[in-house]
Amino acid sequence: MTPTPLDAYKEWLKQGYPKHSTIVSREVLVKIQELHKHLKSLARYSAKLEIDLDEECRLRKRLSDLLEQTANALKGPPDSLHLHDWSDLPEVARQFREKLKWVIGICENPHYRTQQTTLQMGVLLDSIRRTIRIKELIK
Repeated sequence: MTPTPLDAYKEWLKQGYPKHSTIVSREVLVKIQELHKHLKSLARYSAKLEIDLDEECRLRKRLSDLLEQTANALKGPPDSLHLHDWSDLPEVARQFREKLKWVIGICENPHYRTQQTTLQMGVLLDSIRRTIRIKELIK
């Protein structure tokens, strides 16, 4: 790894301002030390920003994955080399809930069932209730 200018400056400071360097006034040395402190402060701030950026990247990736999985669950698997549009997910989810509510209403209405399908619909309803926690829809 090639040394950075900051590394070279730190080495120069460790060596006690070597004689081969030009002689500088006390004011210049004080200014250099102030700049050194400022550089250290900037390096700490830069490290903090990198940590924040990494965290934001992880969060963005996680939210992207959630949106992709939600779109695939609501719309089915996408075509090869394609992704679903996410902008209409709230509307698609609302329509899905309305259709599901309608299906549950039909399944629970005895006028639409025969004795033979009652057991099958009961199993289907139990499966739906377990898979998608829709207690508020069944009230």
